[in-house]
Amino acid sequence: VGLDYRGIKVLAAYEPVAVLNAGIVAKMDLAEIRQSFLQAGIASTVGSLFILFLGFILFRRIGEPLVALEKAEQSVRESEARYREMAEISSDRFWEVDENYRFTRLTDVTGNLTFLDPGQVIGRTRWEAAGFDITTDEDWCRHKLSVESHEPFRNTELKFKREDGSTYYLRVSGNPVFDSNGKFAGYRGSSADMTDRKRDEKELEFSKARLTEAQRITKTGSWELDLASGDLVWSDEIYRIFDIDPEKFDASYDAFLAAIHPDDVADVDKAYSNSLVD
Repeated sequence: VGLDYRGIKVLAAYEPVAVLNAGIVAKMDLAEIRQSFLQAGIASTVGSLFILFLGFILFRRIGEPLVALEKAEQSVRESEARYREMAEISSDRFWEVDENYRFTRLTDVTGNLTFLDPGQVIGRTRWEAAGFDITTDEDWCRHKLSVESHEPFRNTELKFKREDGSTYYLRVSGNPVFDSNGKFAGYRGSSADMTDRKRDEKELEFSKARLTEAQRITKTGSWELDLASGDLVWSDEIYRIFDIDPEKFDASYDAFLAAIHPDDVADVDKAYSNSLVD
């Protein structure tokens, strides 16, 4: 490296040639060398930045859908968890039937089937799975007519018979399903076991009937008074004792006092007031 005759810094090399009694000199301006390296560096930097930019664009186009997909999958997982939890709490069973009303799917979330064994109902209609002649049951006839009319139904209570002859009850709800062309494709819905509740209702009705009969025999009535609202509930026998038509009686404490003989109203009201203190 040195200065040439122009006073410009150059990179030079000298090789003597003995035969010619001379030498060969090669030189290059350092400014030209630096310019080449500078241009190469700029080109490399621009290329790197361009690659980074392309990578960022590709990441945005690929990464964002992946993030959205992950969020969607997480939302589905959360929805499935909520669905499972609600189904377990409600004890509902979920079902699907085809366009011929035959069961194609029956999902038992809790794993504790007390009714509608899938092995016994898949491929059959609900009325075929009823276990008895539904034409003798008004609730079944109304339900079948509603289903064949492709109408939604809610909380319909239906009776079923098991193979051993025992009875159980289901509360069923469903919505009709139509394909993209508007053609009826079946139903989707849920069923809940109502057997225990039906049994409790029958036992309650039986107990009330026995109480009513006992009061009729002994000519003893019973009543309940809501102290907050003043509403009064009489048993059937009290209405008979007072010879009052239940349809015309305003069931309240004041109405009760109005049914008492005027000479006894003060004593009855005092006894009632004292009972509240005691």
